[in-house]
Amino acid sequence: MSDVYKEIDSLVGELGKEDTDVLAYFGEIDRKGSDRVQSLIKQRTAKSKLILMLATRGGSADAAYVIARTLQNAYCRKDNKTDISSSNFTIFVPTYCKSAGTLLTIGADALVMAPEAELGPIDVQLRKHDEVGERTSGLNAHQAVRSLSTHVDETFKTLFVRLRFDQQLAFSTKMASEIACTITTGLFSPIYGQIDPLRLAETERMLEISVQYGKRLAQQNLKGDESLARLVSGYPSHSFVIDYTEAQGLFYKVSAPDK
Repeated sequence: MSDVYKEIDSLVGELGKEDTDVLAYFGEIDRKGSDRVQSLIKQRTAKSKLILMLATRGGSADAAYVIARTLQNAYCRKDNKTDISSSNFTIFVPTYCKSAGTLLTIGADALVMAPEAELGPIDVQLRKHDEVGERTSGLNAHQAVRSLSTHVDETFKTLFVRLRFDQQLAFSTKMASEIACTITTGLFSPIYGQIDPLRLAETERMLEISVQYGKRLAQQNLKGDESLARLVSGYPSHSFVIDYTEAQGLFYKVSAPDK
């Protein structure tokens, strides 16, 4: 048995005394993994709490949702005063937890991160149609459209001001706007023509799936819809590092592991 598994085995023994299950999930989040989690939950001796040790580079948002929902339902507690139910499981991230893994963390009621641990944006990965086995960020198309929109706006304004207020030309407002519009359209139409509307719609749909899963999983730990929006589309790259400090701005309960 490797040292890592010896440590996990020792941890399981200690926490087992505290009415706590320990589940270690290391690897891609997929339907095979979610099926395995569901099977293990059915076989377990019922305990009231769970610690999920999670290390993943991401995977399927569908599978992440299934795992989180399974654990929420299996480890559920009810406040007798308010009659409100909430999950009773903690996710411990020893190293990295990216993309679909971050979606899974939304379903927990607490998050524990080792000093070197990192989360990542919930950035859907789409298959490249012209490359085998390669994926691209779902945010690329949206960032391209936003960037183009900014350039179009700046180009039109610059041209209009020069044409309208140039001392030698001094076009009328109507003429200046028409010329600026014609030039701007001619410059950017070929670029916009390269954007695949079907691909853009696919990206919109995948992003909306992540948002809807996040809203359904979020209970008491995620800091509202603004934090969810940041995780889905608020970071500039798929590999962006969300460290312990950054995570504190997104979740209410984030702590470092004790010894």
